[in-house]
Amino acid sequence: MNRVLLISVLCLVVVGAALGQTLPVPTNLVAQQVNEGAITVKLTWDASANNLGFRVYRSIADTSHFQPIGMANSRTFFDRMVVPGTRYFYVVKSVVGNQES
Repeated sequence: MNRVLLISVLCLVVVGAALGQTLPVPTNLVAQQVNEGAITVKLTWDASANNLGFRVYRSIADTSHFQPIGMANSRTFFDRMVVPGTRYFYVVKSVVGNQES
């Protein structure tokens, strides 16, 4: 029996509140279903070399209720806590100190 996972990606641009500066924003977010013993979503994105960390958010609604699900120090993240048949929406933000993109 094949399990299907519905994946949608959503990129948001947010201006850093502190000092009114804009942080580098990850772009070209791609979600791909992979099987590593269990269904997993592999997220990849592009980012500038200055990006040292990323926070990944997930929601089952396309525009609200995003919850942080993890951090990444590279441009790849694996979401291993997915339920087959559920549509997920993802947002990845750059993290620099206390600021997020």
